Amino acid sequence: MPINRSQGIKSIQRGVATIAASNTFVNVTISAVNTAKSEVRMLGFTGNGGAAPLDTAIPRLYLNSSTQVGAIRTGSGVTTIDVTYEVTEWY
Repeated sequence: MPINRSQGIKSIQRGVATIAASNTFVNVTISAVNTAKSEVRMLGFTGNGGAAPLDTAIPRLYLNSSTQVGAIRTGSGVTTIDVTYEVTEWY
């Protein structure tokens, strides 16, 4: 079911999810949202060293639950990735 944006924004949460070089994913705790009325966006990402093939370094974001944002990538052992995100909850 599509999100009804006509009622306006209820909350916006922003943060950074850090995926360690040895991991392929991380979950970050956020304040509770209604997942049926929320969306997560990636604002950008950076690596802090190392050479990573592009297909293993680019992260994806998802709402893992009402209180968690998940960040995932396909490869580990390449570099630590900092992913900035924004969660918007609508009325």
